[in-house]
Amino acid sequence: MAVSPARFAEQLDVIATRFLPLPLSELAPALRAKDVPHGAVALTFDDGYRDVLLAAKPQLERRGIPATVFVISGYVDSGREFWWDLLERLAPQLEGDYLAWHRKLQPLAESERWAVLEELAEGLETAQPSAVSAAELRLLAEGGLVEIGAHTVTHPALTGLSRGEQLEEMRGSKKQLEAMLGRPVRAFSYPYGIYDATSAQCARAAGFACACTSVGRPVTGEDDSFELPRLHIEDWPGDAFEERLSDALDLS
Repeated sequence: MAVSPARFAEQLDVIATRFLPLPLSELAPALRAKDVPHGAVALTFDDGYRDVLLAAKPQLERRGIPATVFVISGYVDSGREFWWDLLERLAPQLEGDYLAWHRKLQPLAESERWAVLEELAEGLETAQPSAVSAAELRLLAEGGLVEIGAHTVTHPALTGLSRGEQLEEMRGSKKQLEAMLGRPVRAFSYPYGIYDATSAQCARAAGFACACTSVGRPVTGEDDSFELPRLHIEDWPGDAFEERLSDALDLS
């Protein structure tokens, strides 16, 4: 789930020299017009970790590569780490493995999930917040190279919610982020990549221009702007990254 700063730099060099970096905001209209440039790559990050500002943005700026960061608005300035990061820190003392606990906690409402986690974490040293603060969010967006997208307020599995609850999560995240940034937020990412037809309809109704899934394949001309697939990137060295991306985009 992580790429080291050194590998990330290698991968960005490949994107800059071998592919066509494209802002996500330009991908959706190009897709609708069936005019997506061959070899185009739109780079995205989920959740809004602080290291995207501290480690990734300087590398992006050095090469002029645009990116979109989907932020969970309810974690901004919350003082909390992301719940799955706390769970990972708790894993050594829990009965059962991390994935089993993740599956158990994921469907719960945010308040219920944190009630369980806080009881389990009693006596555990508090960690630094995982997410950017509001001030850091503005720094991340400063200069326009990095676009900010919404990723709900509390990061629920949307398909377990009613249509009204899904809309509330989407609209709430959009509204909160726009208030922090003073600019429109037009892109959305489904938490855990979990979505259905209702989720896609809600994303459209919430006022977004596009939405990203976690379906692991390249975007094609047949894809809907509210069901954009994405390729998951691992800690590959530059040459392996180039080979995998070239194969995926049929550029070899």
